[in-house]
Amino acid sequence: MRTAKRNSLIAAAAGVALSASALCQNAPAPPPIPPISDIHQGFIYQIVTDRFFNGDASNDNPPQSAGEFDPNGFTNPTNWRDYWGGDLAGITQKLAYLKSMGVAAIWISPPIDNADKPDGGGASGYHGYWPRDMMRIEEHFGDAANSWAAFDALTRMAHANGIRVIVDFVANHTNDIGVGENGALYDNGVKVTDYSSDTGPTPYYHHTPNMTDFEDRYQLQYDTLFGLADLDQTNPWVDNYVKSAIAQLLAHGADGFRFDAVKHVNWGWEYSLANSIANWSGPRTLPTATARPFVFGEWLEGSDDPLYPDSVKFSNRSGMNLLDYPLYGPIVDVFAKDRSFHEIDGELNLEQAGDGGRNAQAFAQANDLVTFFDNHDNPRIESMGADAMAVKQALSFIFTCRGVPVVYYGDEQYLHNDTNGGNDPYDRNAMTSFGQTDAVTLIEFLAALRATNPAIAYGSMQQRWINDDVYIYERKLGGNVVIVAINKSKANDQVISGLNTSLVPGTYSDYLSGSMGGVGLTVAGGGSAGSAAAGFTLPHRSVSIWVAAGMTGLAIGSITPRAANPGALVTISGAGFGTEAGRITFSQGAARKTAKIVQWTDGQITAVVPAISAGSAQVSVERGANPSNSAPFFVNSGKLIPVNFAVSGVPALAAGDVVMLTGNLAELGNWSTTWNGADGPAVIPADRSALLTVSVSAGAKAEFKFFILHPDGSVTWEGGANHAYAIPGSGAGAIAVNWQM
Repeated sequence: MRTAKRNSLIAAAAGVALSASALCQNAPAPPPIPPISDIHQGFIYQIVTDRFFNGDASNDNPPQSAGEFDPNGFTNPTNWRDYWGGDLAGITQKLAYLKSMGVAAIWISPPIDNADKPDGGGASGYHGYWPRDMMRIEEHFGDAANSWAAFDALTRMAHANGIRVIVDFVANHTNDIGVGENGALYDNGVKVTDYSSDTGPTPYYHHTPNMTDFEDRYQLQYDTLFGLADLDQTNPWVDNYVKSAIAQLLAHGADGFRFDAVKHVNWGWEYSLANSIANWSGPRTLPTATARPFVFGEWLEGSDDPLYPDSVKFSNRSGMNLLDYPLYGPIVDVFAKDRSFHEIDGELNLEQAGDGGRNAQAFAQANDLVTFFDNHDNPRIESMGADAMAVKQALSFIFTCRGVPVVYYGDEQYLHNDTNGGNDPYDRNAMTSFGQTDAVTLIEFLAALRATNPAIAYGSMQQRWINDDVYIYERKLGGNVVIVAINKSKANDQVISGLNTSLVPGTYSDYLSGSMGGVGLTVAGGGSAGSAAAGFTLPHRSVSIWVAAGMTGLAIGSITPRAANPGALVTISGAGFGTEAGRITFSQGAARKTAKIVQWTDGQITAVVPAISAGSAQVSVERGANPSNSAPFFVNSGKLIPVNFAVSGVPALAAGDVVMLTGNLAELGNWSTTWNGADGPAVIPADRSALLTVSVSAGAKAEFKFFILHPDGSVTWEGGANHAYAIPGSGAGAIAVNWQM
């Protein structure tokens, strides 16, 4: 098949248009995909481990959880909620397939030991989201001894193939209450508690009802999600247990985490979780010895949801990247439901610039958002109306849009099952083929482009031409320019005129060699808005990509993590750094501190956060007299621990009022009284009371006050002197005060 593709290079060079359906058989071979230093230069491949490949039949029906295995799962399943046999060994055996496609990282199901008994409806925990022992590996994925052998083999072999391993992790809950194992929690094989036994003075769980209002901040963080035992992360034992489990996964080779249901975990505690990862000091093996883990979370929110501003604030201040659910909806609407490209364009503008109103704050670094159109929680796009060409157009979009793209396993094989609309569990299909489809070949082309042109990984994104069916946008970083043109109309070609770009004058062939119906582009002289392209016709159901490579200069694309304390390591990724080390500077106004360099390569630098005042800072790379762009960073006062701040006797709140907290530490807002600057909104567990968890520097001396923030931005302070609290040196803290009149 590769030979046929190479032989077609002559035809492509002669200007012969190749149909999209002939991509696999006739198109030229994709360019080679070089090794990458940063995940932004590649893409993530999400795998539901149990449904991918059965590499070890000995763990199909292990003794401690016998009877939950469907032996026909991969061929003709009789129970879609049983285990089917996919395991870590199966992923390891398919690494060659993943590497050839250009996968930069695999995102695997939660691998830790899962509930041994089914829920009340007879469903097993094949998906991994019902943990029981966070210190061991699930027997269906590894072995009956719950050992780390299969996980270690996967990370070792993945790293040898240049592939990172991102672990899905559940910090919100354990397993079902009242059935199965009744929320049982174990610590390396030793039972700690279950839901009914959790009756001590410092309970491990929130004993609360199922949430009913998914817009209520208290219910989201403290009530029970779907009957699963809800962990109290601010319990000192639970706090240490979860963070120790994360450290253990890192020690066994995990390169990052996708945190499940971050909207339902205690938001303030999650800042300390991200900070604990930032301060993890064990050795890294990929992509460099010191590269920091890539972390993102699932905050199931659209930009039309009342809590969308909370999600932006959470990501910007905690430093935890988010799955781009606000963009997911428009992507499905456009490519599966044939709606207008203005939906996508409007969402991109909102996330990158805000709207000046309710959603005023933009994401600090939109290129850190994780983009997707399919996952394990939603029907596959083909079950919602997309055909094969729409799948390929959606792939073309997420690979060239800003952000880090995710391909859900089997999308490249057009895998879908439309039973019950493709909803759970029918979106978690058995992987049935590992062949070279036209979608696989398209992904190889797009992966090579992401790896070789920094405009895709780190550049700006600008809409250049749009109507309901056509979207033309530009990615740009220095002299690197990529223009993408998509026409999703099923019947109408589109005459394009007035297209301005940053491409220098010249003629540009379609990067995909016409394999997606694309055309070439001629660019004439420049103008006030850039270089003007000659008029042309964009064929219906096509994708055209035009590429220019050029000098970049020093350019920061991302910083991982975006928030950390002095002494922590950060990885700065971008382009044009050169191989000779320069300087990394952290600036706060006129104050400047130079960071210690740990490792310097042309595309990635690891440095130590210098001793600089806590709060917002700007980071730049300097070599000689040439500085890079500045990238935002938040300097924590120190290593963070969670503290519960509670207040009673709060005055009656009017509609739109929220209770906020501010104080003398950077993590407490440095006495800011704005919605984005202060901490909060606090949750309201009962009338005239408020509760807020804030992660603050261990051992610090805190002064603070609560205040009411009104919808017009005015505030009502509590009276009296500042409250004072000595933050514990470790663990978790708590302080309760009365509202001072």
